[in-house]
Amino acid sequence: MAIRIVSDASAGLPRAFCQEEGILLAPLGIHLQDELLEETYLEDMIDPTRLAGAKTSQAQLRVFAAMFERIVLDGDEAVCFCLSSSLSGTFAAAKLAAEMVGGSAVRVVDTKTGVGGHRILVENAVRRRNAGASLEKILEAAAYEIAHCAALFTTGDLQALRRSGRLGGAQALLGGMMRVHPVLCLNEQGAIQVLDRVRGEQRALDALVERLPNAPGRVAVCYTKEEERAAALLEQVRLRRPNCRPALMRAGAVIACHLGLSAFGLLHVQSPEDGT
Repeated sequence: MAIRIVSDASAGLPRAFCQEEGILLAPLGIHLQDELLEETYLEDMIDPTRLAGAKTSQAQLRVFAAMFERIVLDGDEAVCFCLSSSLSGTFAAAKLAAEMVGGSAVRVVDTKTGVGGHRILVENAVRRRNAGASLEKILEAAAYEIAHCAALFTTGDLQALRRSGRLGGAQALLGGMMRVHPVLCLNEQGAIQVLDRVRGEQRALDALVERLPNAPGRVAVCYTKEEERAAALLEQVRLRRPNCRPALMRAGAVIACHLGLSAFGLLHVQSPEDGT
């Protein structure tokens, strides 16, 4: 009996990694006027400059159901990692699909995070599976990591936050005029919470690093478009948080639709193996 790893596409996983490890991905939808595009692998991510007026759709129940049914028919087990249920209906769709298939062979995990944090959880699950861990041990370690995950981010595009319902129209207008950048986090429920508001992008990035846990673990330095700026942020993390292991990770078009093209994030994940 094999253990299969499943995820929705918001984790931003490379095609070669998924094919080598047998990871199944449920695509996310991008609606551009009359055109429906899908994001699945990292390499499929849509050019963020095309996103004006775009709308997004979650991974579909029928896709999860088809994947889970095949896994059960093959006599295998699976763990499915989903974008925070406070941000998307993907977890609910996957959970219902698992219940439709029946039994306890398929376990669905609400990561309560997104993008780089989500990707790290998937990568760590693959590593543990390959080392011979049982499904229960993989789930136990994932639960620890979710409880020890910090997700911090900022964006200069307050209109994107307004369109996604995360910020009022008056706040977005005033913030844009004053060059205000919100310092945001995902709380314990995986929902967006405003921690602070600062003037200017550099102060916002400094605030992210200052709030980043000074503890061992992996850190995803995430961005929606500005890779060069994100690379500079990575170096800042490396210098100021030497216990962390930072890596650059791009967010997909679905995330960019909701956070804008000038979004940056730091996602710190501490594993049981990292200690304290």
